[in-house]
Amino acid sequence: DETQVDVVDPIFAATHLWLSNYIGPNDGIVSVASAQWGHVLSELPADHFDMVGQVLGSSATFDHVQFYSELAAFLCDERAEAPVYALNY
Repeated sequence: DETQVDVVDPIFAATHLWLSNYIGPNDGIVSVASAQWGHVLSELPADHFDMVGQVLGSSATFDHVQFYSELAAFLCDERAEAPVYALNY
């Protein structure tokens, strides 16, 4: 969605800008295009720090424990719902 604001942690600002100019959308470390493998559910509203629960993450609302718990359930049981974050972003 082109109307969404790309929130990037300030520590990744320089690399985010460089990658944006040469590669496209990214989180300051990895481009969206290079992160998409297999069946992609959606992009997450989280950067690398958020994904591992670090204090420096840019998202105050991303719950990495909840996300990985839901992801594990989804991967173990094809009837489980996809992780909330992946569907609602």
